[in-house]
Amino acid sequence: MFKSIVSFVMAFVILSVCVVGLNFGKAFEAKAAQPAAVEAAAVPQEEKSFWQRVGILGFLWDDQDKVFYSAHEAWQRNFGYNKFYDFAAQFFLLYYDTCRVKFNYGGRDWLVQFWKGQYGLILMGAEVGVYSKNEGQSIQHYECADDENLFSLGYTIYSHDKVLFVRTYQETWWLTGFVVGKIDKFSDRSQLSMKIRITLKDEGMKDEFVKALQAPGVGFKEGNAEDKDTFYVLGNDVYIMWNTDRNKTS
Repeated sequence: MFKSIVSFVMAFVILSVCVVGLNFGKAFEAKAAQPAAVEAAAVPQEEKSFWQRVGILGFLWDDQDKVFYSAHEAWQRNFGYNKFYDFAAQFFLLYYDTCRVKFNYGGRDWLVQFWKGQYGLILMGAEVGVYSKNEGQSIQHYECADDENLFSLGYTIYSHDKVLFVRTYQETWWLTGFVVGKIDKFSDRSQLSMKIRITLKDEGMKDEFVKALQAPGVGFKEGNAEDKDTFYVLGNDVYIMWNTDRNKTS
């Protein structure tokens, strides 16, 4: 019951963000179209206000990438992730593809998950999340990565093979991006492709992640990360071009 309540709250909050976007979408589009201003001096995290760090309902505006994104200390970080959240999403107008990459390393079971699709009525977007749980834990609920286990992540989202937006490569546990727009069909998100860069902590973790990428139900093939559902490795970086929904298999 608790997990059901958490998933409902999570979906409701994201839906609320979409409703806010519906009312102010044109203003956000105008803002995104403006030339980038000269970047101000960075404000240290500890000097930022609560709203600067957390945002409204956990979401902020990135003036560099021109996207809405989830704050590092978003409230969702307290609730981890499991498959039920994805099941419930469709009932709250969240239509996305997802892929789960699961592997064991360093005495932990890890989950790296990708999402792309329609978020509510007027936002298109994508996410990469990093989670882990106790090794062998039977309940398939993962905790969000803590600050000792952040990954360096970045990605580019394409719509019909044209760049829709870029999320700058950075160290985080959850990299999200949402822009005003609609995909052609909510039931078919294949117009969106996602090229991801993931830096694993060391060679051993990279090797286990790559094995999991090629496992049945995930099924990426080694290649150039330009053709759909292919990847290549450079040091501890893994570059992935993801297109095909794996929600029912991974």
